[in-house]
Amino acid sequence: MRLSPNDALRLLAIDVETLFTLDADGRIARENDPDHPAPPRLFLAGGSGGVIVRLRRDVSAGIARQVLDLADACRGWPESEEPPAFAAAFIACLGGDRPSEDAVIHVIHQIPPCVVRESSTRFIDSDTPAGDDMIARLTGEGMPAPLRQAGFLSPADFWPPWCVALDGEEVASIAFAARIGEHGAEIGVYTLPECRGRGLAAAVTARWSALPALELRALFYSARTTNRPSRRVIERLGLPRIGASLRIA
Repeated sequence: MRLSPNDALRLLAIDVETLFTLDADGRIARENDPDHPAPPRLFLAGGSGGVIVRLRRDVSAGIARQVLDLADACRGWPESEEPPAFAAAFIACLGGDRPSEDAVIHVIHQIPPCVVRESSTRFIDSDTPAGDDMIARLTGEGMPAPLRQAGFLSPADFWPPWCVALDGEEVASIAFAARIGEHGAEIGVYTLPECRGRGLAAAVTARWSALPALELRALFYSARTTNRPSRRVIERLGLPRIGASLRIA
């Protein structure tokens, strides 16, 4: 399914509002996740319908004017796996003496409501009796070593709404709200290394997209072009591309 340029740009705007908390001037105040990592100095999202630019609130007025002038000159973001030609100009404008690896490109896809498929996998969802029981068990017994090694140090790191796919009685894959806003949510997915290659990431992504708490939100899956496991999930589920983003730290 291909979206019209206008529909894709509308969804990109929702994704930007989901990723960040903006101040009254439309500047980035913080990342919209529970850990509140340092936000980028510039976030540029775009597709064939145009581009959207957001700057961190400490970027000077002079540099902001240069960035906005560059954005005004962009006629859209070409649908390619390679960074767009204009990315170098933004990096040069904001980069100074910072290394170029501070610039990160992601491709952004929509997770449509129709993505749910039949699956023999067993799931546990947040906001259900089974989910409450699992959280109580993990709180009492502690997190299994494989989950701790992946950064899930306590049940609080299962950012709601979430769902897990099980391998026997143990968590094999988890999908959670890496970012959630009033109108959108962006998924985070992790599958334990020993459980990869079985389609669990796609299955848990599909399950997450159907959670009642997400019913009225636009859902997004973003990944670096070099992230082959995520690219396989996107391809397996046929998620429509809505654009791409450039993030400069």
